[in-house]
This record gives sequence, C-alpha cells and structure tokens, in this order.
Amino acid sequence: MGRATRGDHHDVALMTPSEDIAPTRLLRLLLVGWKWIILGAFVGAGLGWGMTFIRTPRYEASAVLSIGFDYARVNEMDDPVTNYVVLRVRDLLLSDETMQRAVDTLGETPGLAQIPSDPVALRSQIRLAEEDSRWQLVSWASTPEAAAAIANSWAESALVSLAQAMLHAIRAADLEAAVYRAGCKLTEDPAAPGQVIWLCTLSDGSVDPDTLPVALLEETTLSRGLLPAMSFSLLQRAEPPAAPVLWGRGTLILAGTLLGMWVSILALLVRRDPVGGQLPSSPAAQSEASDGE
Repeated sequence: MGRATRGDHHDVALMTPSEDIAPTRLLRLLLVGWKWIILGAFVGAGLGWGMTFIRTPRYEASAVLSIGFDYARVNEMDDPVTNYVVLRVRDLLLSDETMQRAVDTLGETPGLAQIPSDPVALRSQIRLAEEDSRWQLVSWASTPEAAAAIANSWAESALVSLAQAMLHAIRAADLEAAVYRAGCKLTEDPAAPGQVIWLCTLSDGSVDPDTLPVALLEETTLSRGLLPAMSFSLLQRAEPPAAPVLWGRGTLILAGTLLGMWVSILALLVRRDPVGGQLPSSPAAQSEASDGE
C-alpha cells in the first residue's frame, strides 16, 4: 500500500495563476496566509508613510483680503445679485491681468527661486477660498519665502485690480444718473428700421448727451461687474511658514497598504508552499490520499 506523496495531490493543494480560483479555495488561501497579508499591508503602509518625507516639500502661505458690501450705502440685495457679484470678484482675482501683475512683481523680487513665470504657472500654485467677506489667497512653493512672496504679490495685485474696477463702477453709476437726467431712452432708429438707438432729448450740462450711453457701456464693462457700494482691504499679509505641509500622507499610506496586501495575495497564489506548508486539502482529496496508503 503506497503512501500518497506531495505530487499525488499537487493538483488539489497547489494553485497557480493559470488555474481557475474557486471561492472556497481562495478563502482557504486567505485563511492560511493571513499573517503574510497583514505583514504586506504593514510594509506597504510604512513605505507610503516614508514617501511623504522624500517628496519635494510643499510650503503653503496665505494672505487674507476683506471684500464685502457697504450696507451703509446700499440696501440689502437678493441672493442672485450677491452671488453674481461674488462670481465677478472671483473672476477678477483670477484674471489674466491680475495674474500677470503678480508675476511681474515676483520677477522684481530678488532672492526667490522657482517662482512662476506666467499666469498659467501662477494659477497652478494658488488657491482661492472665500468665506463671507474673508477671501483667503493661498499659495504654495518649494521654499517658505517663495510661498509667502507669491501670496503677497497676488494680494497686492488683487487690490490694484479691485481699485481699478471700483473706480469704473463709480463712474458708471455717475453716468447712469446722468443718462437719467438727460432723458436718454431707447428708440427705433429711423435710418434702420428694426434697430434701436439711444436718444437723449435734454442736455445734462456736464457731458454731451449723445455720448452718455456709449460711455456708460464702456465704464460698465471696465467695472467687471463690481458695485460702487463695495469695500475691500488687506486683513493679513502672508508670512513664511515654519514647516512644510505633509500633503497626501493619508492617500499614500492607503495606497501603500492596498498595494502591500495585493502583492502578498499574489505571492501566496504563485508560491508552492505558502506559510511553510501546503494548503489544506478538500475532504475528497484527503479521502483519496487515505485510500492510497
């Protein structure tokens, strides 16, 4: 009576990637090799955690602006109007002219390395966060000084853009009042039926009434959607951060854990002798082996 050897039931106990893996066999594999899977998870998590220290450091700095409505000069507005103005302010702070002015300021600042050289590069290193009237201008760079310089140059450029747009908004409000005093109204163009033109019947005394509508349109466009009854100021300048931000640590640790578990399971699938012994055989295989003895 022969004794069953390892090769006699090799087709039952061993698993290779080319074989179909039944759920029960996979479950037995996980139960036998659970220590290796946990070890792989810990190793992968450790590698992910270590990656956060060898990556290029990222320093973040932020300047804070106060931008809001002066309700002493204007009545409380509906939400659609408020939301529209807030969107226009955001567009202005991220506009090409604001970005380019900030880039030019950075280029004139000595001692800075790896600073953005154009508006596209600058936008890749900034983030705008708005909460009520507080607007936080966040920037990041590889050095603390560069991060603070980017945030401050952006804030200074934003204040200039806001001041220019506010000046045009005030002019547009004055022209709107002048249009009303001059009796300007839209009427059909006699020379082009179906078209309308502005017709001013009274002289305001300060400007040519025929130029009022055109000037109003120009000033309204240059105001960038801002209202005259708005206020803005710099609340806080950016300071160089003391330590880098360990961004993405949680993601790297999770990715390392999952990768470690996957590698451990794959190793168990291709090994002939996982955790020092064969996989537990099914009852039928054990009975067959006993009959062969």
